Amino acid sequence: MKLFLMGHPQILDDKGALLDIRSRKGLALLALLATGNQAERSRAWLQQKLWGSRDPAQAKASLRRELANLRKALGNNAKCILANNRSIKLDTKQVYVDILDAQALPVLRCEFLEGLDIPGEEDFEEWLRV
Repeated sequence: MKLFLMGHPQILDDKGALLDIRSRKGLALLALLATGNQAERSRAWLQQKLWGSRDPAQAKASLRRELANLRKALGNNAKCILANNRSIKLDTKQVYVDILDAQALPVLRCEFLEGLDIPGEEDFEEWLRV
């Protein structure tokens, strides 16, 4: 699978076909994971970034639901997302991520996550600005 975060975010399956990930938060979740230390983030951190406007119980349930929806959309590629009770990790051995490719990065002249915004989630918007 290939994950492109520079420019308009896109995901290609292992055969090169574009996967239709319609959820902005699903795309944002993948980007947050890909940019984490060893492509891993704590569940609490992800909940704050993507559902910080909700109470903690709702944020926790929303992350579980988004993760299930994302895995369904990824189909056979879903095994690249590893999760436990505390954290979620993107298996970068199974996923090519453009921003992690030191050779490709200097030639990428696009905006990071172009056009992706999540209205009302200021923590995500702040992360994106940084």
